Amino acid sequence: MHRPVEVIHLAVGAGKVEATVERLLAPFEGREWDWWTIGGRWNGYPTGLDLHPNKCWPVGHDERTVGNTVPVAGWPDNEIPINEIVTPDGVWHKLSGQPTWQTKWTPAMVETARRDRAIIHAAWPGCQATVVDLHD
Repeated sequence: MHRPVEVIHLAVGAGKVEATVERLLAPFEGREWDWWTIGGRWNGYPTGLDLHPNKCWPVGHDERTVGNTVPVAGWPDNEIPINEIVTPDGVWHKLSGQPTWQTKWTPAMVETARRDRAIIHAAWPGCQATVVDLHD
C-alpha cells in the first residue's frame, strides 16, 4: 500500500535532500515501509504542481526534489492532509484523527490533523519538508 509521509529536515541544498530523507527514514525500514521515493504518487503535493501524477517509479534525483520540498512554513493546508510526519529528531508522528482504509476524512478529522500539524511545524521553524511516497 502506498501512503504519503511528510519528512521534516534541516534546510539543505537540492543535492542533499535525498540523502537527508534517507537518513531520517532508515530506522523505520521494515516497520513502516519496504521502499520509498520522493514525490511518487504525491509528486508536486507541497507546491500544488501536478508534475507527474501517479508516478511511483524511481526517477532522476532532480526530478524528484523539485516541487516536493518546501520550507515548513510553506507546507500546504490542503483539504485532505498527509497524516504522518517524520521530524529531524527521528520521531515518527501519526496524527490523531486519521481515517482507516475503510473510512473517509470527516471535517473533524481534517481539523484535528491540521491542529496537530501546526504544533509540529511550529517546533521546526526554518526547516524544510519533503513529501515521500512510502510503500508498506
